[in-house]
Amino acid sequence: MEVTKVECLDWYDGPITAVTRVMGEDAPFLAVLLAYDPDQRSRIYGLLRMTLEKERSLRQLEEQAAPTHSKRSWGEIQTTIHQVLAEHREDMCLVRCRTLREGPIHEWAWVAMDPHRGKVGCEVEDAVEPDRIRFWNDLFERARNPE
Repeated sequence: MEVTKVECLDWYDGPITAVTRVMGEDAPFLAVLLAYDPDQRSRIYGLLRMTLEKERSLRQLEEQAAPTHSKRSWGEIQTTIHQVLAEHREDMCLVRCRTLREGPIHEWAWVAMDPHRGKVGCEVEDAVEPDRIRFWNDLFERARNPE
């Protein structure tokens, strides 16, 4: 799986939320930062398929918010993101990105969304919590290396 396009909606030392395109997929994906470990230079994102309608809505809201950094538009963007999260019924793709001296490493794993729905958010404050970092890294490892 290869991400071919990333359009950031929110940024804090890297993307927090973004609209992404994946090679070979017609549907756009919403990427949300799940865990950010600055010590390990590692991030885990959840990629969730979304409708073209939601993608258009997010793009329009982002265009409205960009020139003025409107809080109202940002609130509408967050509402749309939460709608995508609430409506998502498929598996979620976890992407772990690391920046190492040799260059970036991207690893993928698919997990069921429903058992983890309550832990999927889009706030950097949640993503940097040690328990959250440990949870998503452990889940990622279990998905990549099932027993």
